[in-house]
Amino acid sequence: MYAAMRELNYQPNTLVRSLQGKQTKMIGVIMPSITNPFFAELVAAIEDKLEADGYKMLLCDAGQDSDKERRYLRMLEANQVDGIIAGSHNLGIEEYQRYGLPIVSFDR
Repeated sequence: MYAAMRELNYQPNTLVRSLQGKQTKMIGVIMPSITNPFFAELVAAIEDKLEADGYKMLLCDAGQDSDKERRYLRMLEANQVDGIIAGSHNLGIEEYQRYGLPIVSFDR
């Protein structure tokens, strides 16, 4: 069965897996600017660690825009990510907690 899946290049649908109550193995990462060398290096390190642990990363560059950050939070919630990593966010941690997802938050 697995050989046939490889031959057909089958990729499991993460949304369907999440509907079945399984983890999506996706983590949302919200950064203020991926053009900043500090955050670019940080994103690369986060992606390496997540990939090594079997997770995928959804990267969101919110800039200094609170509304854009809220839109990303709603998008990540809708995609049923397993957690959020946020750096130097514009919103208070309380607003992140409203989404009911595990959060790792930090400021530079």
